Amino acid sequence: MGTTLTGTTPQDTYDSLIKVTDNGPISGTAKFLSDGLGNDSALALSTTLVGIGTATPSQLFQVQKNSAAVYSATTPTFNTIEHIRNATSGTGANSILNFTSEPNGEWYIGCVSKANFADFVFASRDAAYGERMRITSAGNVGIGTSSPIEKTTINGLVAVNGASATSYYVGNNSSAFVDFATNQTRIGAQVSSGASSIAFLTASAGYTTIAERVRVTDAGLTFNGDTAAANALDDYEEGTFTPTLASGFSSAPSGYSQQSGKYTKIGDVVYYLIDIDPNGAVADASAVEIGGLPFTASASSPAGGGYITYQTGFNTNASDSLHIGTSGTTILFADTTGSGRAGNAAGVNINSRVIISGFYKV
Repeated sequence: MGTTLTGTTPQDTYDSLIKVTDNGPISGTAKFLSDGLGNDSALALSTTLVGIGTATPSQLFQVQKNSAAVYSATTPTFNTIEHIRNATSGTGANSILNFTSEPNGEWYIGCVSKANFADFVFASRDAAYGERMRITSAGNVGIGTSSPIEKTTINGLVAVNGASATSYYVGNNSSAFVDFATNQTRIGAQVSSGASSIAFLTASAGYTTIAERVRVTDAGLTFNGDTAAANALDDYEEGTFTPTLASGFSSAPSGYSQQSGKYTKIGDVVYYLIDIDPNGAVADASAVEIGGLPFTASASSPAGGGYITYQTGFNTNASDSLHIGTSGTTILFADTTGSGRAGNAAGVNINSRVIISGFYKV
């Protein structure tokens, strides 16, 4: 056997290529071991501490390298302090460090090979061993998954700013929600019958009550938990159009001193406001019509198209209402037959300003 480093007087002798020279026991400041030529090794020992690269280790095991070189990602071994290597190769070969505290409290960190590359993994033991996080050779980070497909891929519960553990799963096959605990707001996506949607929800304190407020589906927007496609809002817009005025479009004014139209479309309902003032009278036996509507009315649109809200010099009954023409592109001044009022022959003489408002379905 070699030299035993115990007792009060270590021997001045060789143990293979290690020479121990000291007149007292190893204690106090750590002592370097030297080779047979008197060269100090990198290893220093004291009674309780081990140092590599330092004669004054302050921890049970301390590795030290003094270098002023700057880190470079392209040459990461330049300043390597410690190199742990498994000399075998092939998919699944690994080089792992193990940390143990309690009998069942273990952590593992290290690299796992895969087809000439290696991933860095973090694993632990709870009721069973399991990988907790992985950084792939491509730089993607996976939490709860060993196959991250983006820079960060999470499969499991996610808490933002201390959200409760009632958060939905992120990254599974049915839903992906994120909670914001500051104001109990939840946003995310759900998959149902092959179709995905994005939902916005609010919750009471502690998430005892969670209510859906808005959902974006492939049919449009739904509100307050109503997911029926027939009730989805699929369009909203505002705009202007240029209305025209004629008697059956066979007798049009020479021009207009006022000719404006505004609309708001919500889903399949169009609300309009028309302000029109012709230059010259529009009066003959044909039905008086307003054209230029921004959308064509559907066949199911109600006959009522609106009402006269303002008029000057408009010779007609005060109760006259409006309805959509059969073409779906005009508004007619209604009579009891629904065929539209005619010009002077029926008591209508449009020769001044008229403002009408109403709605129809498209």
